[in-house]
Amino acid sequence: MMRYAQAFCLILGQACMLIVPLVARGEPDPGVSLRAESQAIPAWKHVGDNAQSVAISPDGKWIAAAFGGPSNGRFPLEPRGGGIAIWDASNGKLLRKVGEYGDVVRLEFTHDSQTLLYGRLYCPGDSIDLDDVVLLNVASGKQLQRWNRGYVCAASPKSAQILTAQGREICNALELNDLHIPGRDRNIELKDTHPARCLAYSPEGKIFVAVHPVLEPFIGKDGVVKPNVHSVRLEGLAVFDAATTSLRRRIIASELQNCTEVDVSPDGKLIATGHAKGSVRVWDGTSLTMIQELRIETADSVCPRFSPDGRQLAVLSQPADAPRRQDAVEAGGSKTPQKQKGTTCELVFYETNKLQALRRFVFDDGAFACYAGRRESLNPRRLAFSADGKRLLIGCNGLVLIETETGKIVCQFDSK
Repeated sequence: MMRYAQAFCLILGQACMLIVPLVARGEPDPGVSLRAESQAIPAWKHVGDNAQSVAISPDGKWIAAAFGGPSNGRFPLEPRGGGIAIWDASNGKLLRKVGEYGDVVRLEFTHDSQTLLYGRLYCPGDSIDLDDVVLLNVASGKQLQRWNRGYVCAASPKSAQILTAQGREICNALELNDLHIPGRDRNIELKDTHPARCLAYSPEGKIFVAVHPVLEPFIGKDGVVKPNVHSVRLEGLAVFDAATTSLRRRIIASELQNCTEVDVSPDGKLIATGHAKGSVRVWDGTSLTMIQELRIETADSVCPRFSPDGRQLAVLSQPADAPRRQDAVEAGGSKTPQKQKGTTCELVFYETNKLQALRRFVFDDGAFACYAGRRESLNPRRLAFSADGKRLLIGCNGLVLIETETGKIVCQFDSK
């Protein structure tokens, strides 16, 4: 049973987004505390699990969320309970749910709001990785395309271009109208790199950024370089022109290690990367130098998202339950023990002028169930701003829409 506020229909139904340039940003003051007074958001009763990843369509008509789930444990694999849910934003009605297994950690609408792009990672046991990127038709729920061997993806908010990361290239750029035409995708390659771990477009769609591994020669203890052997380090940050897919600039920096999420401010002047142990690193979008590291008190990864006007940066911690791998027990014969973890998660807002904390909310019901063994990859996008920035869709208390300034829950969505 779903609960929602009638006022939401008037707010989120508007499709226009106002982009306000960032104010002149002063230098961060290292003596200023980044703590903010916290406000508790109590748990609400809900039928389904907490959402793993969430999205709001560009035209404001649709709400989408992904819920992880196990498979049947035998090939051909079939989902058991998990999937992608889509709601009508004007009345909160659940339109459809498309079954999926594993962990859906990337979820985005395409520019025309007609299709939904998502990335799923799954390890059914026996060290087998079954990772996919999927394109769904919103109106019918029909699968239009599925790409294997990778879960990292991104959809341009302003054009028909999408990105996937498979093969040996950093990523592939495709046009929605050319999906079924062989050879129409553009492979984006750089020397001595592996496929991107994180991809994101700027809100205007003019650039996209990739956080990617780099290959380095392997030197043995004897000081001799080993031929045809390389070490792989997640230390690359690259900015590309979206129209031409040409490289604008790139850096190699150790501060990018363990990065699991990236986002770009509306004017492209700031880039934020999310890392383990509550760390967010903010980078200058032009020089690609790190400006400041922000930390919140968690041992988990954090997901950063810029507001539509670029004046605020929202950071969400990502507590997850122990993997529930009942299907892996059947398939591989090994059982992953479940350990109780904390269920709360923090949501902290920073202003982007001096990167000082503005306010902090703590959700009592913030954990999500996960099904993959690769915990370092579990940093799903569980928050999405409305077009006007006044509301935030978040995968806590099931799935809720809150007021950005007050944390007040405007409405709640259930997937069952």
